[in-house]
Amino acid sequence: MLKQKETEVKLSHATNAYLKAQINPHLLFNTLSAIYTDIHIISPRTAEAVMTLSDVMRFSVNCENTDDLILLGEEIDQVENLIKLHKTRFDDELNISFRYEQKIRAVKFVPLILLTLSENVFKHGIYTDRNHPAVISLSLKEEKLTLTSWNLINRKK
Repeated sequence: MLKQKETEVKLSHATNAYLKAQINPHLLFNTLSAIYTDIHIISPRTAEAVMTLSDVMRFSVNCENTDDLILLGEEIDQVENLIKLHKTRFDDELNISFRYEQKIRAVKFVPLILLTLSENVFKHGIYTDRNHPAVISLSLKEEKLTLTSWNLINRKK
């Protein structure tokens, strides 16, 4: 009987922890939605950036809670959102190329790897130099997927 009670208490704690983990992202997305609503008339570009950020964050949160493979196309969309966010930040002065073949969108892949590599270009690289574009490239040959990123290194960071 004591073992059963301990198990019930542990289950209750696990359930509470799970609910708390769900509340935090829910609060974030509701707040971003409220910010969007408040600013979309005053600053449509900023409002669009808020919604794009919300999409990227929602994708990341959803992927962290799964062990499943996803279509690479879903993550490609988020990399494009990430680039769009940085274009907003730098007034479209980015020099970045994101290349892939359409067929790659259908490949099943481990989530968040491409997004993480792409974020590293923005975190550690120089991507506004007109003479040296940053490049993110995906290729598929003989069932081998190759992810490549190239950029000048920002030595100030």
